[in-house]
Amino acid sequence: MGTFNWTKNAVPLLVIGGAIIVALLIGSRNSEQSSGANIPAEPTAQSTEGAGYESITDSQGIVAVTVTPLELSATASEWKFGIVLDTHSGSLDQDMLASAVLVDNNNTVYRPTNWNGAPPGGHHREGVLTFMPSASVPKKVQLKILNIEVPERNFTWELK
Repeated sequence: MGTFNWTKNAVPLLVIGGAIIVALLIGSRNSEQSSGANIPAEPTAQSTEGAGYESITDSQGIVAVTVTPLELSATASEWKFGIVLDTHSGSLDQDMLASAVLVDNNNTVYRPTNWNGAPPGGHHREGVLTFMPSASVPKKVQLKILNIEVPERNFTWELK
C-alpha cells in the first residue's frame, strides 16, 4: 500500500472539487430565476401626478411594465401613455408600435401612431406611445401590451 502523493493526486481532486462548486452555483442561480418566472403577478396601482390617472405596473415573468396615461380625455387630440419596461436579464428588443394595441369599451381597436422613446435593446426602456382617439368618446380604454415575456398584459382606465 502506497502513500498519498500530493503532487500527483491534489490537482485532480482540486479540479473535481471546483467543478462541483461551479455546478452547484449555476444550478442554484437557474433555480432562482425559473422559480419566479412562471408566477403571474397581479398588476399594482400607484398614485401619480399628471393627467390624474394611476400608473399600473404588471410584473409578470422577468419584465416589469409600468404604464401611465399622460393625455387621456374626451377632449384630447391625442391619447398618450408613458411606458417603462425593466428587466434584469435578457434584452428588451420589441417593436413597441407592433407590441401595443388600445381597445375601448365599444370594442374599437386603436393602433399606436408613434413611439417616442428608447430604441430596442438593453434592460431598461422608456417612452411615450401615442394613439389617435375616435370621434365617439368611450367610457373605458384598455391598453394591451403583447408578447413581452408573456402573451398579453392589460392596463385599464375609465376616461375622466
